[in-house]
Amino acid sequence: LTAGSGVSITDAGAGSTITIATTRPLILSAVKTQDQTINSNTTLQDATDLAFTITETGSYALEGFIMHKSHATADIKWQFNNSDSGGTFYWNADWSRDVQLMTDSSVVVGQGRNSDRVMMPRGIFTVATAPATVKLQFAQNTSRAQDTIVYAKSWLTATKIA
Repeated sequence: LTAGSGVSITDAGAGSTITIATTRPLILSAVKTQDQTINSNTTLQDATDLAFTITETGSYALEGFIMHKSHATADIKWQFNNSDSGGTFYWNADWSRDVQLMTDSSVVVGQGRNSDRVMMPRGIFTVATAPATVKLQFAQNTSRAQDTIVYAKSWLTATKIA
C-alpha cells in the first residue's frame, strides 16, 4: 500500500492491523438552509442547521458569518451550547466594530438596528468527551412582536487544531 497526499498508513506487522488516517485537519461546516423567524420570544432556541456533531476530542477553531435582522427595539442575543460538560468555549462576536469577548456559554447581545446585519463569531472550543454537539442559539433580548430573522446561507466552520 502507498499513502497519498494527506494520508498516513501504519502497518502493525504480519497478521495484524493496518491503520489508515488523514494527516490533514478535520474541518466541519454548517450552512443554514432556510430563514428562521421568531417574535415575542426571549428564550434561546437552536438556530436550525447551525450545529456540529463532534466525533473527535480536541480543540477546534470556530468562525462564521451569521446574517440576521432584528427590530430596532428587539435586539438579538446569541449563545453557543456545547453538550460536553467537560468542554470549554471562548468566543467573540463582531458587528461592525461592536466586539464583546465571551467565555464558556455566556450570552452576547447585539444591537437592534431594524436592518440586515451580520454577526461574525470567532473563537475556540474544546471537546473532552466525544461525541458532543456544539450549536448556535438565538432569541430576542427584549421581547417584541416584530420579527427577528436569521437568514439562510448563514454559516459556521470548525477546524480541529489540536
